[in-house]
Amino acid sequence: MTRAVVSHIPVAGMPQLQLQLLLLLLCGCAAPRAAAVEVLAPAISPPSGCYEGEVGVTVTRRQPDADTYYTLDGSAPTRRSRRFVDGAELLLNSTGHYVVRAVAYAAPTVTGAAFTASPVVLAEYNVTSPSLAPPVATPPTVGQLQRGPLAVTLALAENTTSRANLNIQLLVTHLPSLSTAVAFDALPSAPPDGKWRLHDGKAILLDRPGTYILRARTQDASVSPSKYSRHAIFLYRLQPPLMYDVSTECCDDPRRPVVGHVFTVWLSSALWPASLFLSISAKGCENERHILDDTGKVQADWRQVAFPFITYTEPQPRVFVCVKEEGSPGYVAVPRRIPLAERNGSVENSFAVAPNMHGVNPKLGRDREGARPPPWLHPVLPASASKAHANTQRELGWIIAVTGATVLLAVTLYMRGRHLWGHFFGGSPRLSRGTTHPDEVQCPTIK
Repeated sequence: MTRAVVSHIPVAGMPQLQLQLLLLLLCGCAAPRAAAVEVLAPAISPPSGCYEGEVGVTVTRRQPDADTYYTLDGSAPTRRSRRFVDGAELLLNSTGHYVVRAVAYAAPTVTGAAFTASPVVLAEYNVTSPSLAPPVATPPTVGQLQRGPLAVTLALAENTTSRANLNIQLLVTHLPSLSTAVAFDALPSAPPDGKWRLHDGKAILLDRPGTYILRARTQDASVSPSKYSRHAIFLYRLQPPLMYDVSTECCDDPRRPVVGHVFTVWLSSALWPASLFLSISAKGCENERHILDDTGKVQADWRQVAFPFITYTEPQPRVFVCVKEEGSPGYVAVPRRIPLAERNGSVENSFAVAPNMHGVNPKLGRDREGARPPPWLHPVLPASASKAHANTQRELGWIIAVTGATVLLAVTLYMRGRHLWGHFFGGSPRLSRGTTHPDEVQCPTIK
């Protein structure tokens, strides 16, 4: 540490204390500088070397308040370079020579100070052509949303099927979110070799909504240690399955006489715009036939989930819900949401329209060939959003029209009254209220 020795120099007109403070400021010793923050360099793994087929590189920061950046083009990494996401894996699977440079930056502890950089670290990798081809998947990865569940099969590539002692190892990672980036260098890193499992030849069932990352590789067990092909990565994004439920709108209440079957179909996880209809045949959805009596095709409004129906048909033991979503080539039968305790080991896609169910009053029942009930017996079904909006606009128009007519009538009566008043009293109402003529004005007498 350098100390400044200040001698007592008498200066006319300046106190001794102020003179010492001035000399300290001139020497630069008044305020100490902020200590520089030391940033630890990140760690790159695996170590440099020659790898066959591919190599997965990870950059790990060594302190929590730092961010890591890397380059592959030979330039020095800065804060403008690409940031490495924690837990990601940089997959180098093309034949060639790679140089990975990484640096860590820590935020300043003093406001206005610059970011502090760590030393730059690098690792070099030589990736050679693989002798084993990776497995293939059916269906192949496409990245867009699909309806689950989905069964994926894995098989060896064509040029490796004739070789013995070849196995397929796989690793399935599930993420509950659908917002996973499609870029493969931003995917979560693969676990160590011990967590890969041997493929048993059966289809891989993906049955949960979210994002599935399926990694597969070919293993040559005839050599020791085993040789592996590069990883084949397949990305599947599954949305919740399309299902429906049905509820009763009214019950067998004598005070609410209802003739007909009244019920509501509830859809979940549908892609809009969508349309649906009810069919009494298992193949009615494919052929768009056998539509339930007194119902028809319904075009769903945006995000509509409830669809009310009423039918006067005879009891129907099986009614299917047929839905056509956006981008779908045709209608499909939608499975019904049934609790596991009520399934009895089977999945039933239909529901029943029978007496004493869905709003049928047995006291007011009638035959199919009988006359339709009078209008006052029809239940009032809730209107759709578009119809309700149209009714509201129509009522508002009537209110505006009646209000305008009332105002116009009031103005007309007022103008007519002014005209009659002036006709009978010889002038406007304002001038006829005891107004004195100018010639009749009497001047006061001053005595």
